[in-house]
Amino acid sequence: NLREIVDIYLHHNKLEGTLPDSLSKLPYLRNLRLNDNNLSGTIPADFDSLTRLEYLYLHNNLLEGTIPDELGTLTELFRFRLYGNSLRGTMPRGICHLRDLYLEDLKADCDGTRPGIECTCCTTCFR
Repeated sequence: NLREIVDIYLHHNKLEGTLPDSLSKLPYLRNLRLNDNNLSGTIPADFDSLTRLEYLYLHNNLLEGTIPDELGTLTELFRFRLYGNSLRGTMPRGICHLRDLYLEDLKADCDGTRPGIECTCCTTCFR
């Protein structure tokens, strides 16, 4: 049963296209590592249904838009990496609040004179 998938490791695979909404229908998913591909579009807000997600690696892709506020409900999130994209806006307050809980690693493009993401809670900022 595909709904029972726990880990998806597809980093460094030259994947193209957008993040499929169907990923949000994997209730047991703990690791989603899609970094270092050519994925474009936005981060789906319905990723908030991935309540067991611990690792969300989306860095070094072509993602754009803002970071959905809904991701602040992912209370099991331990590592969240977003740098190397074209994301804009402010890190949602709910995600910053996760830094007080379990989120140990939060990396985004929040450094430099014109950062893509305004983030006061990131553990590492990239240009």
